[in-house]
Amino acid sequence: MLAGLLLLLQSAGALVGGLNDESPQKRNEIYLRLLREKPPEAPALVEEQIAGWRADAQDLGVYLVNSYPADVAVPSLRRLSASKSTLVSVSAAAQLLRLGYPEAEAGLVRTLKKTEIPALEWPRLISRLYGLRQSAISQVLIERIRAQAGDEELRALLDHFAVVGDPRTRPAVAALLELEGLDDERRLSLCAFLVAGGDDSRMAELETLLAKVGGPGLGRNYRLFENAPRLSPGVIAVIAKLAETDAPGLALQAVRLLGQFGTAREMPTLERLIESRNIETSKAALEALQKRTGNVPRESLLRVLAGGDELRALAAADALRRADDAGGFERVLAIAGGASPARAEALRVLGRFRRMQAVEPLLDALAASDEGVRAAADGALRELMPNLFPYRRFDFSSAGYVPGGTPQARAQAIARYRAFWEQARPR
Repeated sequence: MLAGLLLLLQSAGALVGGLNDESPQKRNEIYLRLLREKPPEAPALVEEQIAGWRADAQDLGVYLVNSYPADVAVPSLRRLSASKSTLVSVSAAAQLLRLGYPEAEAGLVRTLKKTEIPALEWPRLISRLYGLRQSAISQVLIERIRAQAGDEELRALLDHFAVVGDPRTRPAVAALLELEGLDDERRLSLCAFLVAGGDDSRMAELETLLAKVGGPGLGRNYRLFENAPRLSPGVIAVIAKLAETDAPGLALQAVRLLGQFGTAREMPTLERLIESRNIETSKAALEALQKRTGNVPRESLLRVLAGGDELRALAAADALRRADDAGGFERVLAIAGGASPARAEALRVLGRFRRMQAVEPLLDALAASDEGVRAAADGALRELMPNLFPYRRFDFSSAGYVPGGTPQARAQAIARYRAFWEQARPR
């Protein structure tokens, strides 16, 4: 019996140590297995090893501990909040605060006030504080703004406060804007933050800066633009010009903002972008037109649907679906069951139709030879199943399906998916 216990401990120890594997794929596979099996020894093993792990692995360790029942997780998180690793300490204390243990705040604030924290570590630390509104934590972060944080840290701080909404942040940002020698990119971030908070007096400066900095300025501050209550016609006009760039990621962001803020003046731009060579931009343009005008003629969409370009046909089918029109479902189903380069996109679109007929093709695609197809099918099922069965919970994470995992691990996970489907499907 003792030998069996030692073997179990060694097995759990190897698994937990594997969370720090060099391969991100291996780390994720091990994390999902630990989530599913939850060996009782794992939290203590994480506590022993985590301080020496790489940052991404430390995140997984804290998340794993947090997944255990409260009588196990909370004492372990308390011990981890006293870790010598600043990231582990902050992550664990933040989880305790989210779980409703306010006494963790004092220790977290003390950790954040350490003067020896490297500047490069701050962006990651700030991301671990997402959504925390405690006044003392906000005060420490506001002092980081006043201390003229580096560019990456400043963007992390502004994104944090765009969510938290502490009113003390605005004077600190406004004071920073008054300093001489700020480069245009930094000024753009600060102006975008104030506009996102409703300060229209900065709109003209934002327009000038965005026109000067261009695409990189929009990309790095996209979340702030997205959260703005309104944008001036001048700012929207600059965004419309950026939407016609050849950089697909930037064009996509600009088109999405036009869908949120665009006026009649920008609609011709969106109409042109329906024909974009980049399918994501084309889809976003269709969505934006529907959102702003509510009127993309059905006949136009049906013509695109019947055309030879499968990716554009899928975009048209998705646009019809958003108008509660299932006229494109059969075309999507046909492409999803084929072997063309558009199959992955077809699977993603298929998962949005909220139809029982979509499930089997998606389950079949989990075993496809192409990893991108497998990933698309998995993502579509994660979106579709809760919509089809809102009162029957299935834990996709603990099922253990990883598109890039080993064939054996994928087959076992697919069996769990299918078992749920067989139980839940209508007869």
